[in-house]
Amino acid sequence: MIANPDYVEEKNVGVYSDIAGVGIEVWQVKAGTVWDNILVTDSEAEAEEFRKATCDNCAEAEKEAKKAIDDAAKAAEEAKRAEEEAAKDEDEDDDDDEKDEDEDKDLDELDDKKDEL
Repeated sequence: MIANPDYVEEKNVGVYSDIAGVGIEVWQVKAGTVWDNILVTDSEAEAEEFRKATCDNCAEAEKEAKKAIDDAAKAAEEAKRAEEEAAKDEDEDDDDDEKDEDEDKDLDELDDKKDEL
């Protein structure tokens, strides 16, 4: 290693007496993630107490809210699919009617030819 004459060892890295703010960069994979109840502390006991007071109380409500959102999205998707199927069936019905009209015309022509014979 090369000696650095300007190097000064910092003994209290990361120890602050007052923090005015915290910046957090979050990369989320799935949209809809909510970040709440953020605690910055150096005390494991305080962190555990905070978790019990906040996270343990809201976990079930968060699961229910997620289920409601998922159910609503599923219902919307099923409604969209049903609407598409109905439109498809209507198009097929229209096509069937056109075929029936053509078939009737063809049958009439055959009857006319049969009468001529």
